[in-house]
Amino acid sequence: MAETTRLSVESGEMQGSSNFVLYNSNSDIVWQSFASPTDTLLPGQELTQCLNLTSWNSSTDVSRGRYFLKIMQGPESLKIALNYNIPYEFFNYSYWSGPMKYNTTGSVVAFLNLSGSFSMRFGEPLKESVYIYHKKISLAQEGRELRRITLEHDGNLRLYRWDANVSSS
Repeated sequence: MAETTRLSVESGEMQGSSNFVLYNSNSDIVWQSFASPTDTLLPGQELTQCLNLTSWNSSTDVSRGRYFLKIMQGPESLKIALNYNIPYEFFNYSYWSGPMKYNTTGSVVAFLNLSGSFSMRFGEPLKESVYIYHKKISLAQEGRELRRITLEHDGNLRLYRWDANVSSS
């Protein structure tokens, strides 16, 4: 959180959504973790066109890795691109491309919801969705499973799940 050193932080709060928020003496938000993603996207956190997920350098080295996940928007397409930077090569892209969508102007965000569905929402307001991974759960299951999406150091995008009903020994 080096970018917070000059912000006159007065207090902090971990919200129920897992968004960590820092406030100044006027109770204004000066920084929040959901606006500064690292390698992980949590339910309710939006990945916008100006934000990236960035992998770790290795499984034990948390410095910036080679892989970045970002949204790419064209006039007739939506893409989530995985690019990697190897110093002696050009950037390379592999991506998930949504179905042809015309007039995909306006805001675009990638979004993980509480049920574990990962989608891109677009338009003004963000009312249309294209699902990358769609998970249907019953109301009885809702809240018992926690999920996150992480861009691993090897470039794999993984959906993790923790189930409160499964005990470990």
